Amino acid sequence: MISRHKARGNETETKLAFIEFERIDVTLEIGVAPHEKQRTQRLLIDVVVGIDDKMTQIGDSAEGLADGFDYAQVRTSVMDAVAPKVYLLETLANRVAAGVLKLHGALTCSVKVTKTRCWPDVEGVSVWIDREN
Repeated sequence: MISRHKARGNETETKLAFIEFERIDVTLEIGVAPHEKQRTQRLLIDVVVGIDDKMTQIGDSAEGLADGFDYAQVRTSVMDAVAPKVYLLETLANRVAAGVLKLHGALTCSVKVTKTRCWPDVEGVSVWIDREN
């Protein structure tokens, strides 16, 4: 996990805070193997967003969020990413990261997409990526 982010063209470091979404549960048709076509599969999606720690030092009120990071938008980005047809976990992970990194304040994004029970003896197969602005 990325713990510090060096601002581009600058020697100062921005301290990061992290927002984590764990096991967002989606069911969709995904895969390229013959046994995967025409059937839905369960995916679990984990997303970790790195933001400037200053965005966590806000007033404890609804108004305070104006200076913070609206993490509800992360879930919206995930749902937008799973809506169009997708064949590969890698494509989905990159699609999620690209959407999250467009959000105001997002500096880094780690995405893990797990396909559950691809085979009876394998609990899950995952793709994990890290991206940053």
